[in-house]
Amino acid sequence: MPDKDEPRTPIVRPPGPVVPVEQQRANLAILATFGGFAGFSSGYFAKKVGKLTLFFAGGMLIFLQYLARIGFLEIHWKVISEDFEKELDLNKDGKVDARDVTHGISTFVKWMSYKGFPATAGYTAGLLAGWHSG
Repeated sequence: MPDKDEPRTPIVRPPGPVVPVEQQRANLAILATFGGFAGFSSGYFAKKVGKLTLFFAGGMLIFLQYLARIGFLEIHWKVISEDFEKELDLNKDGKVDARDVTHGISTFVKWMSYKGFPATAGYTAGLLAGWHSG
């Protein structure tokens, strides 16, 4: 241990970002942990909000069908279905399939990684885990 009277040697850093391997691993673990936590939280939230939204949408559809059944209004289900499928066709290939789901998830992750959101891989894994857990 240096004496208190000895002058401190200034730390001279080489130009450029030279980071020891141990520090790189620690930074990666922190980023993966943050990304995983953020993804888990987002996935959990999305599933809960999705369930609540579907609950109210289902209730609304039952109520609309009831109103149509008693003759209060007329619903053009074919037009609604065609418009709905057009919106769900995210990759615009003319059909709604698993590729649209993949495209939607990819678009969402890109949207969340705007401005360098850290740990996209950790976020994606956490998102799936949160969705499964919710």
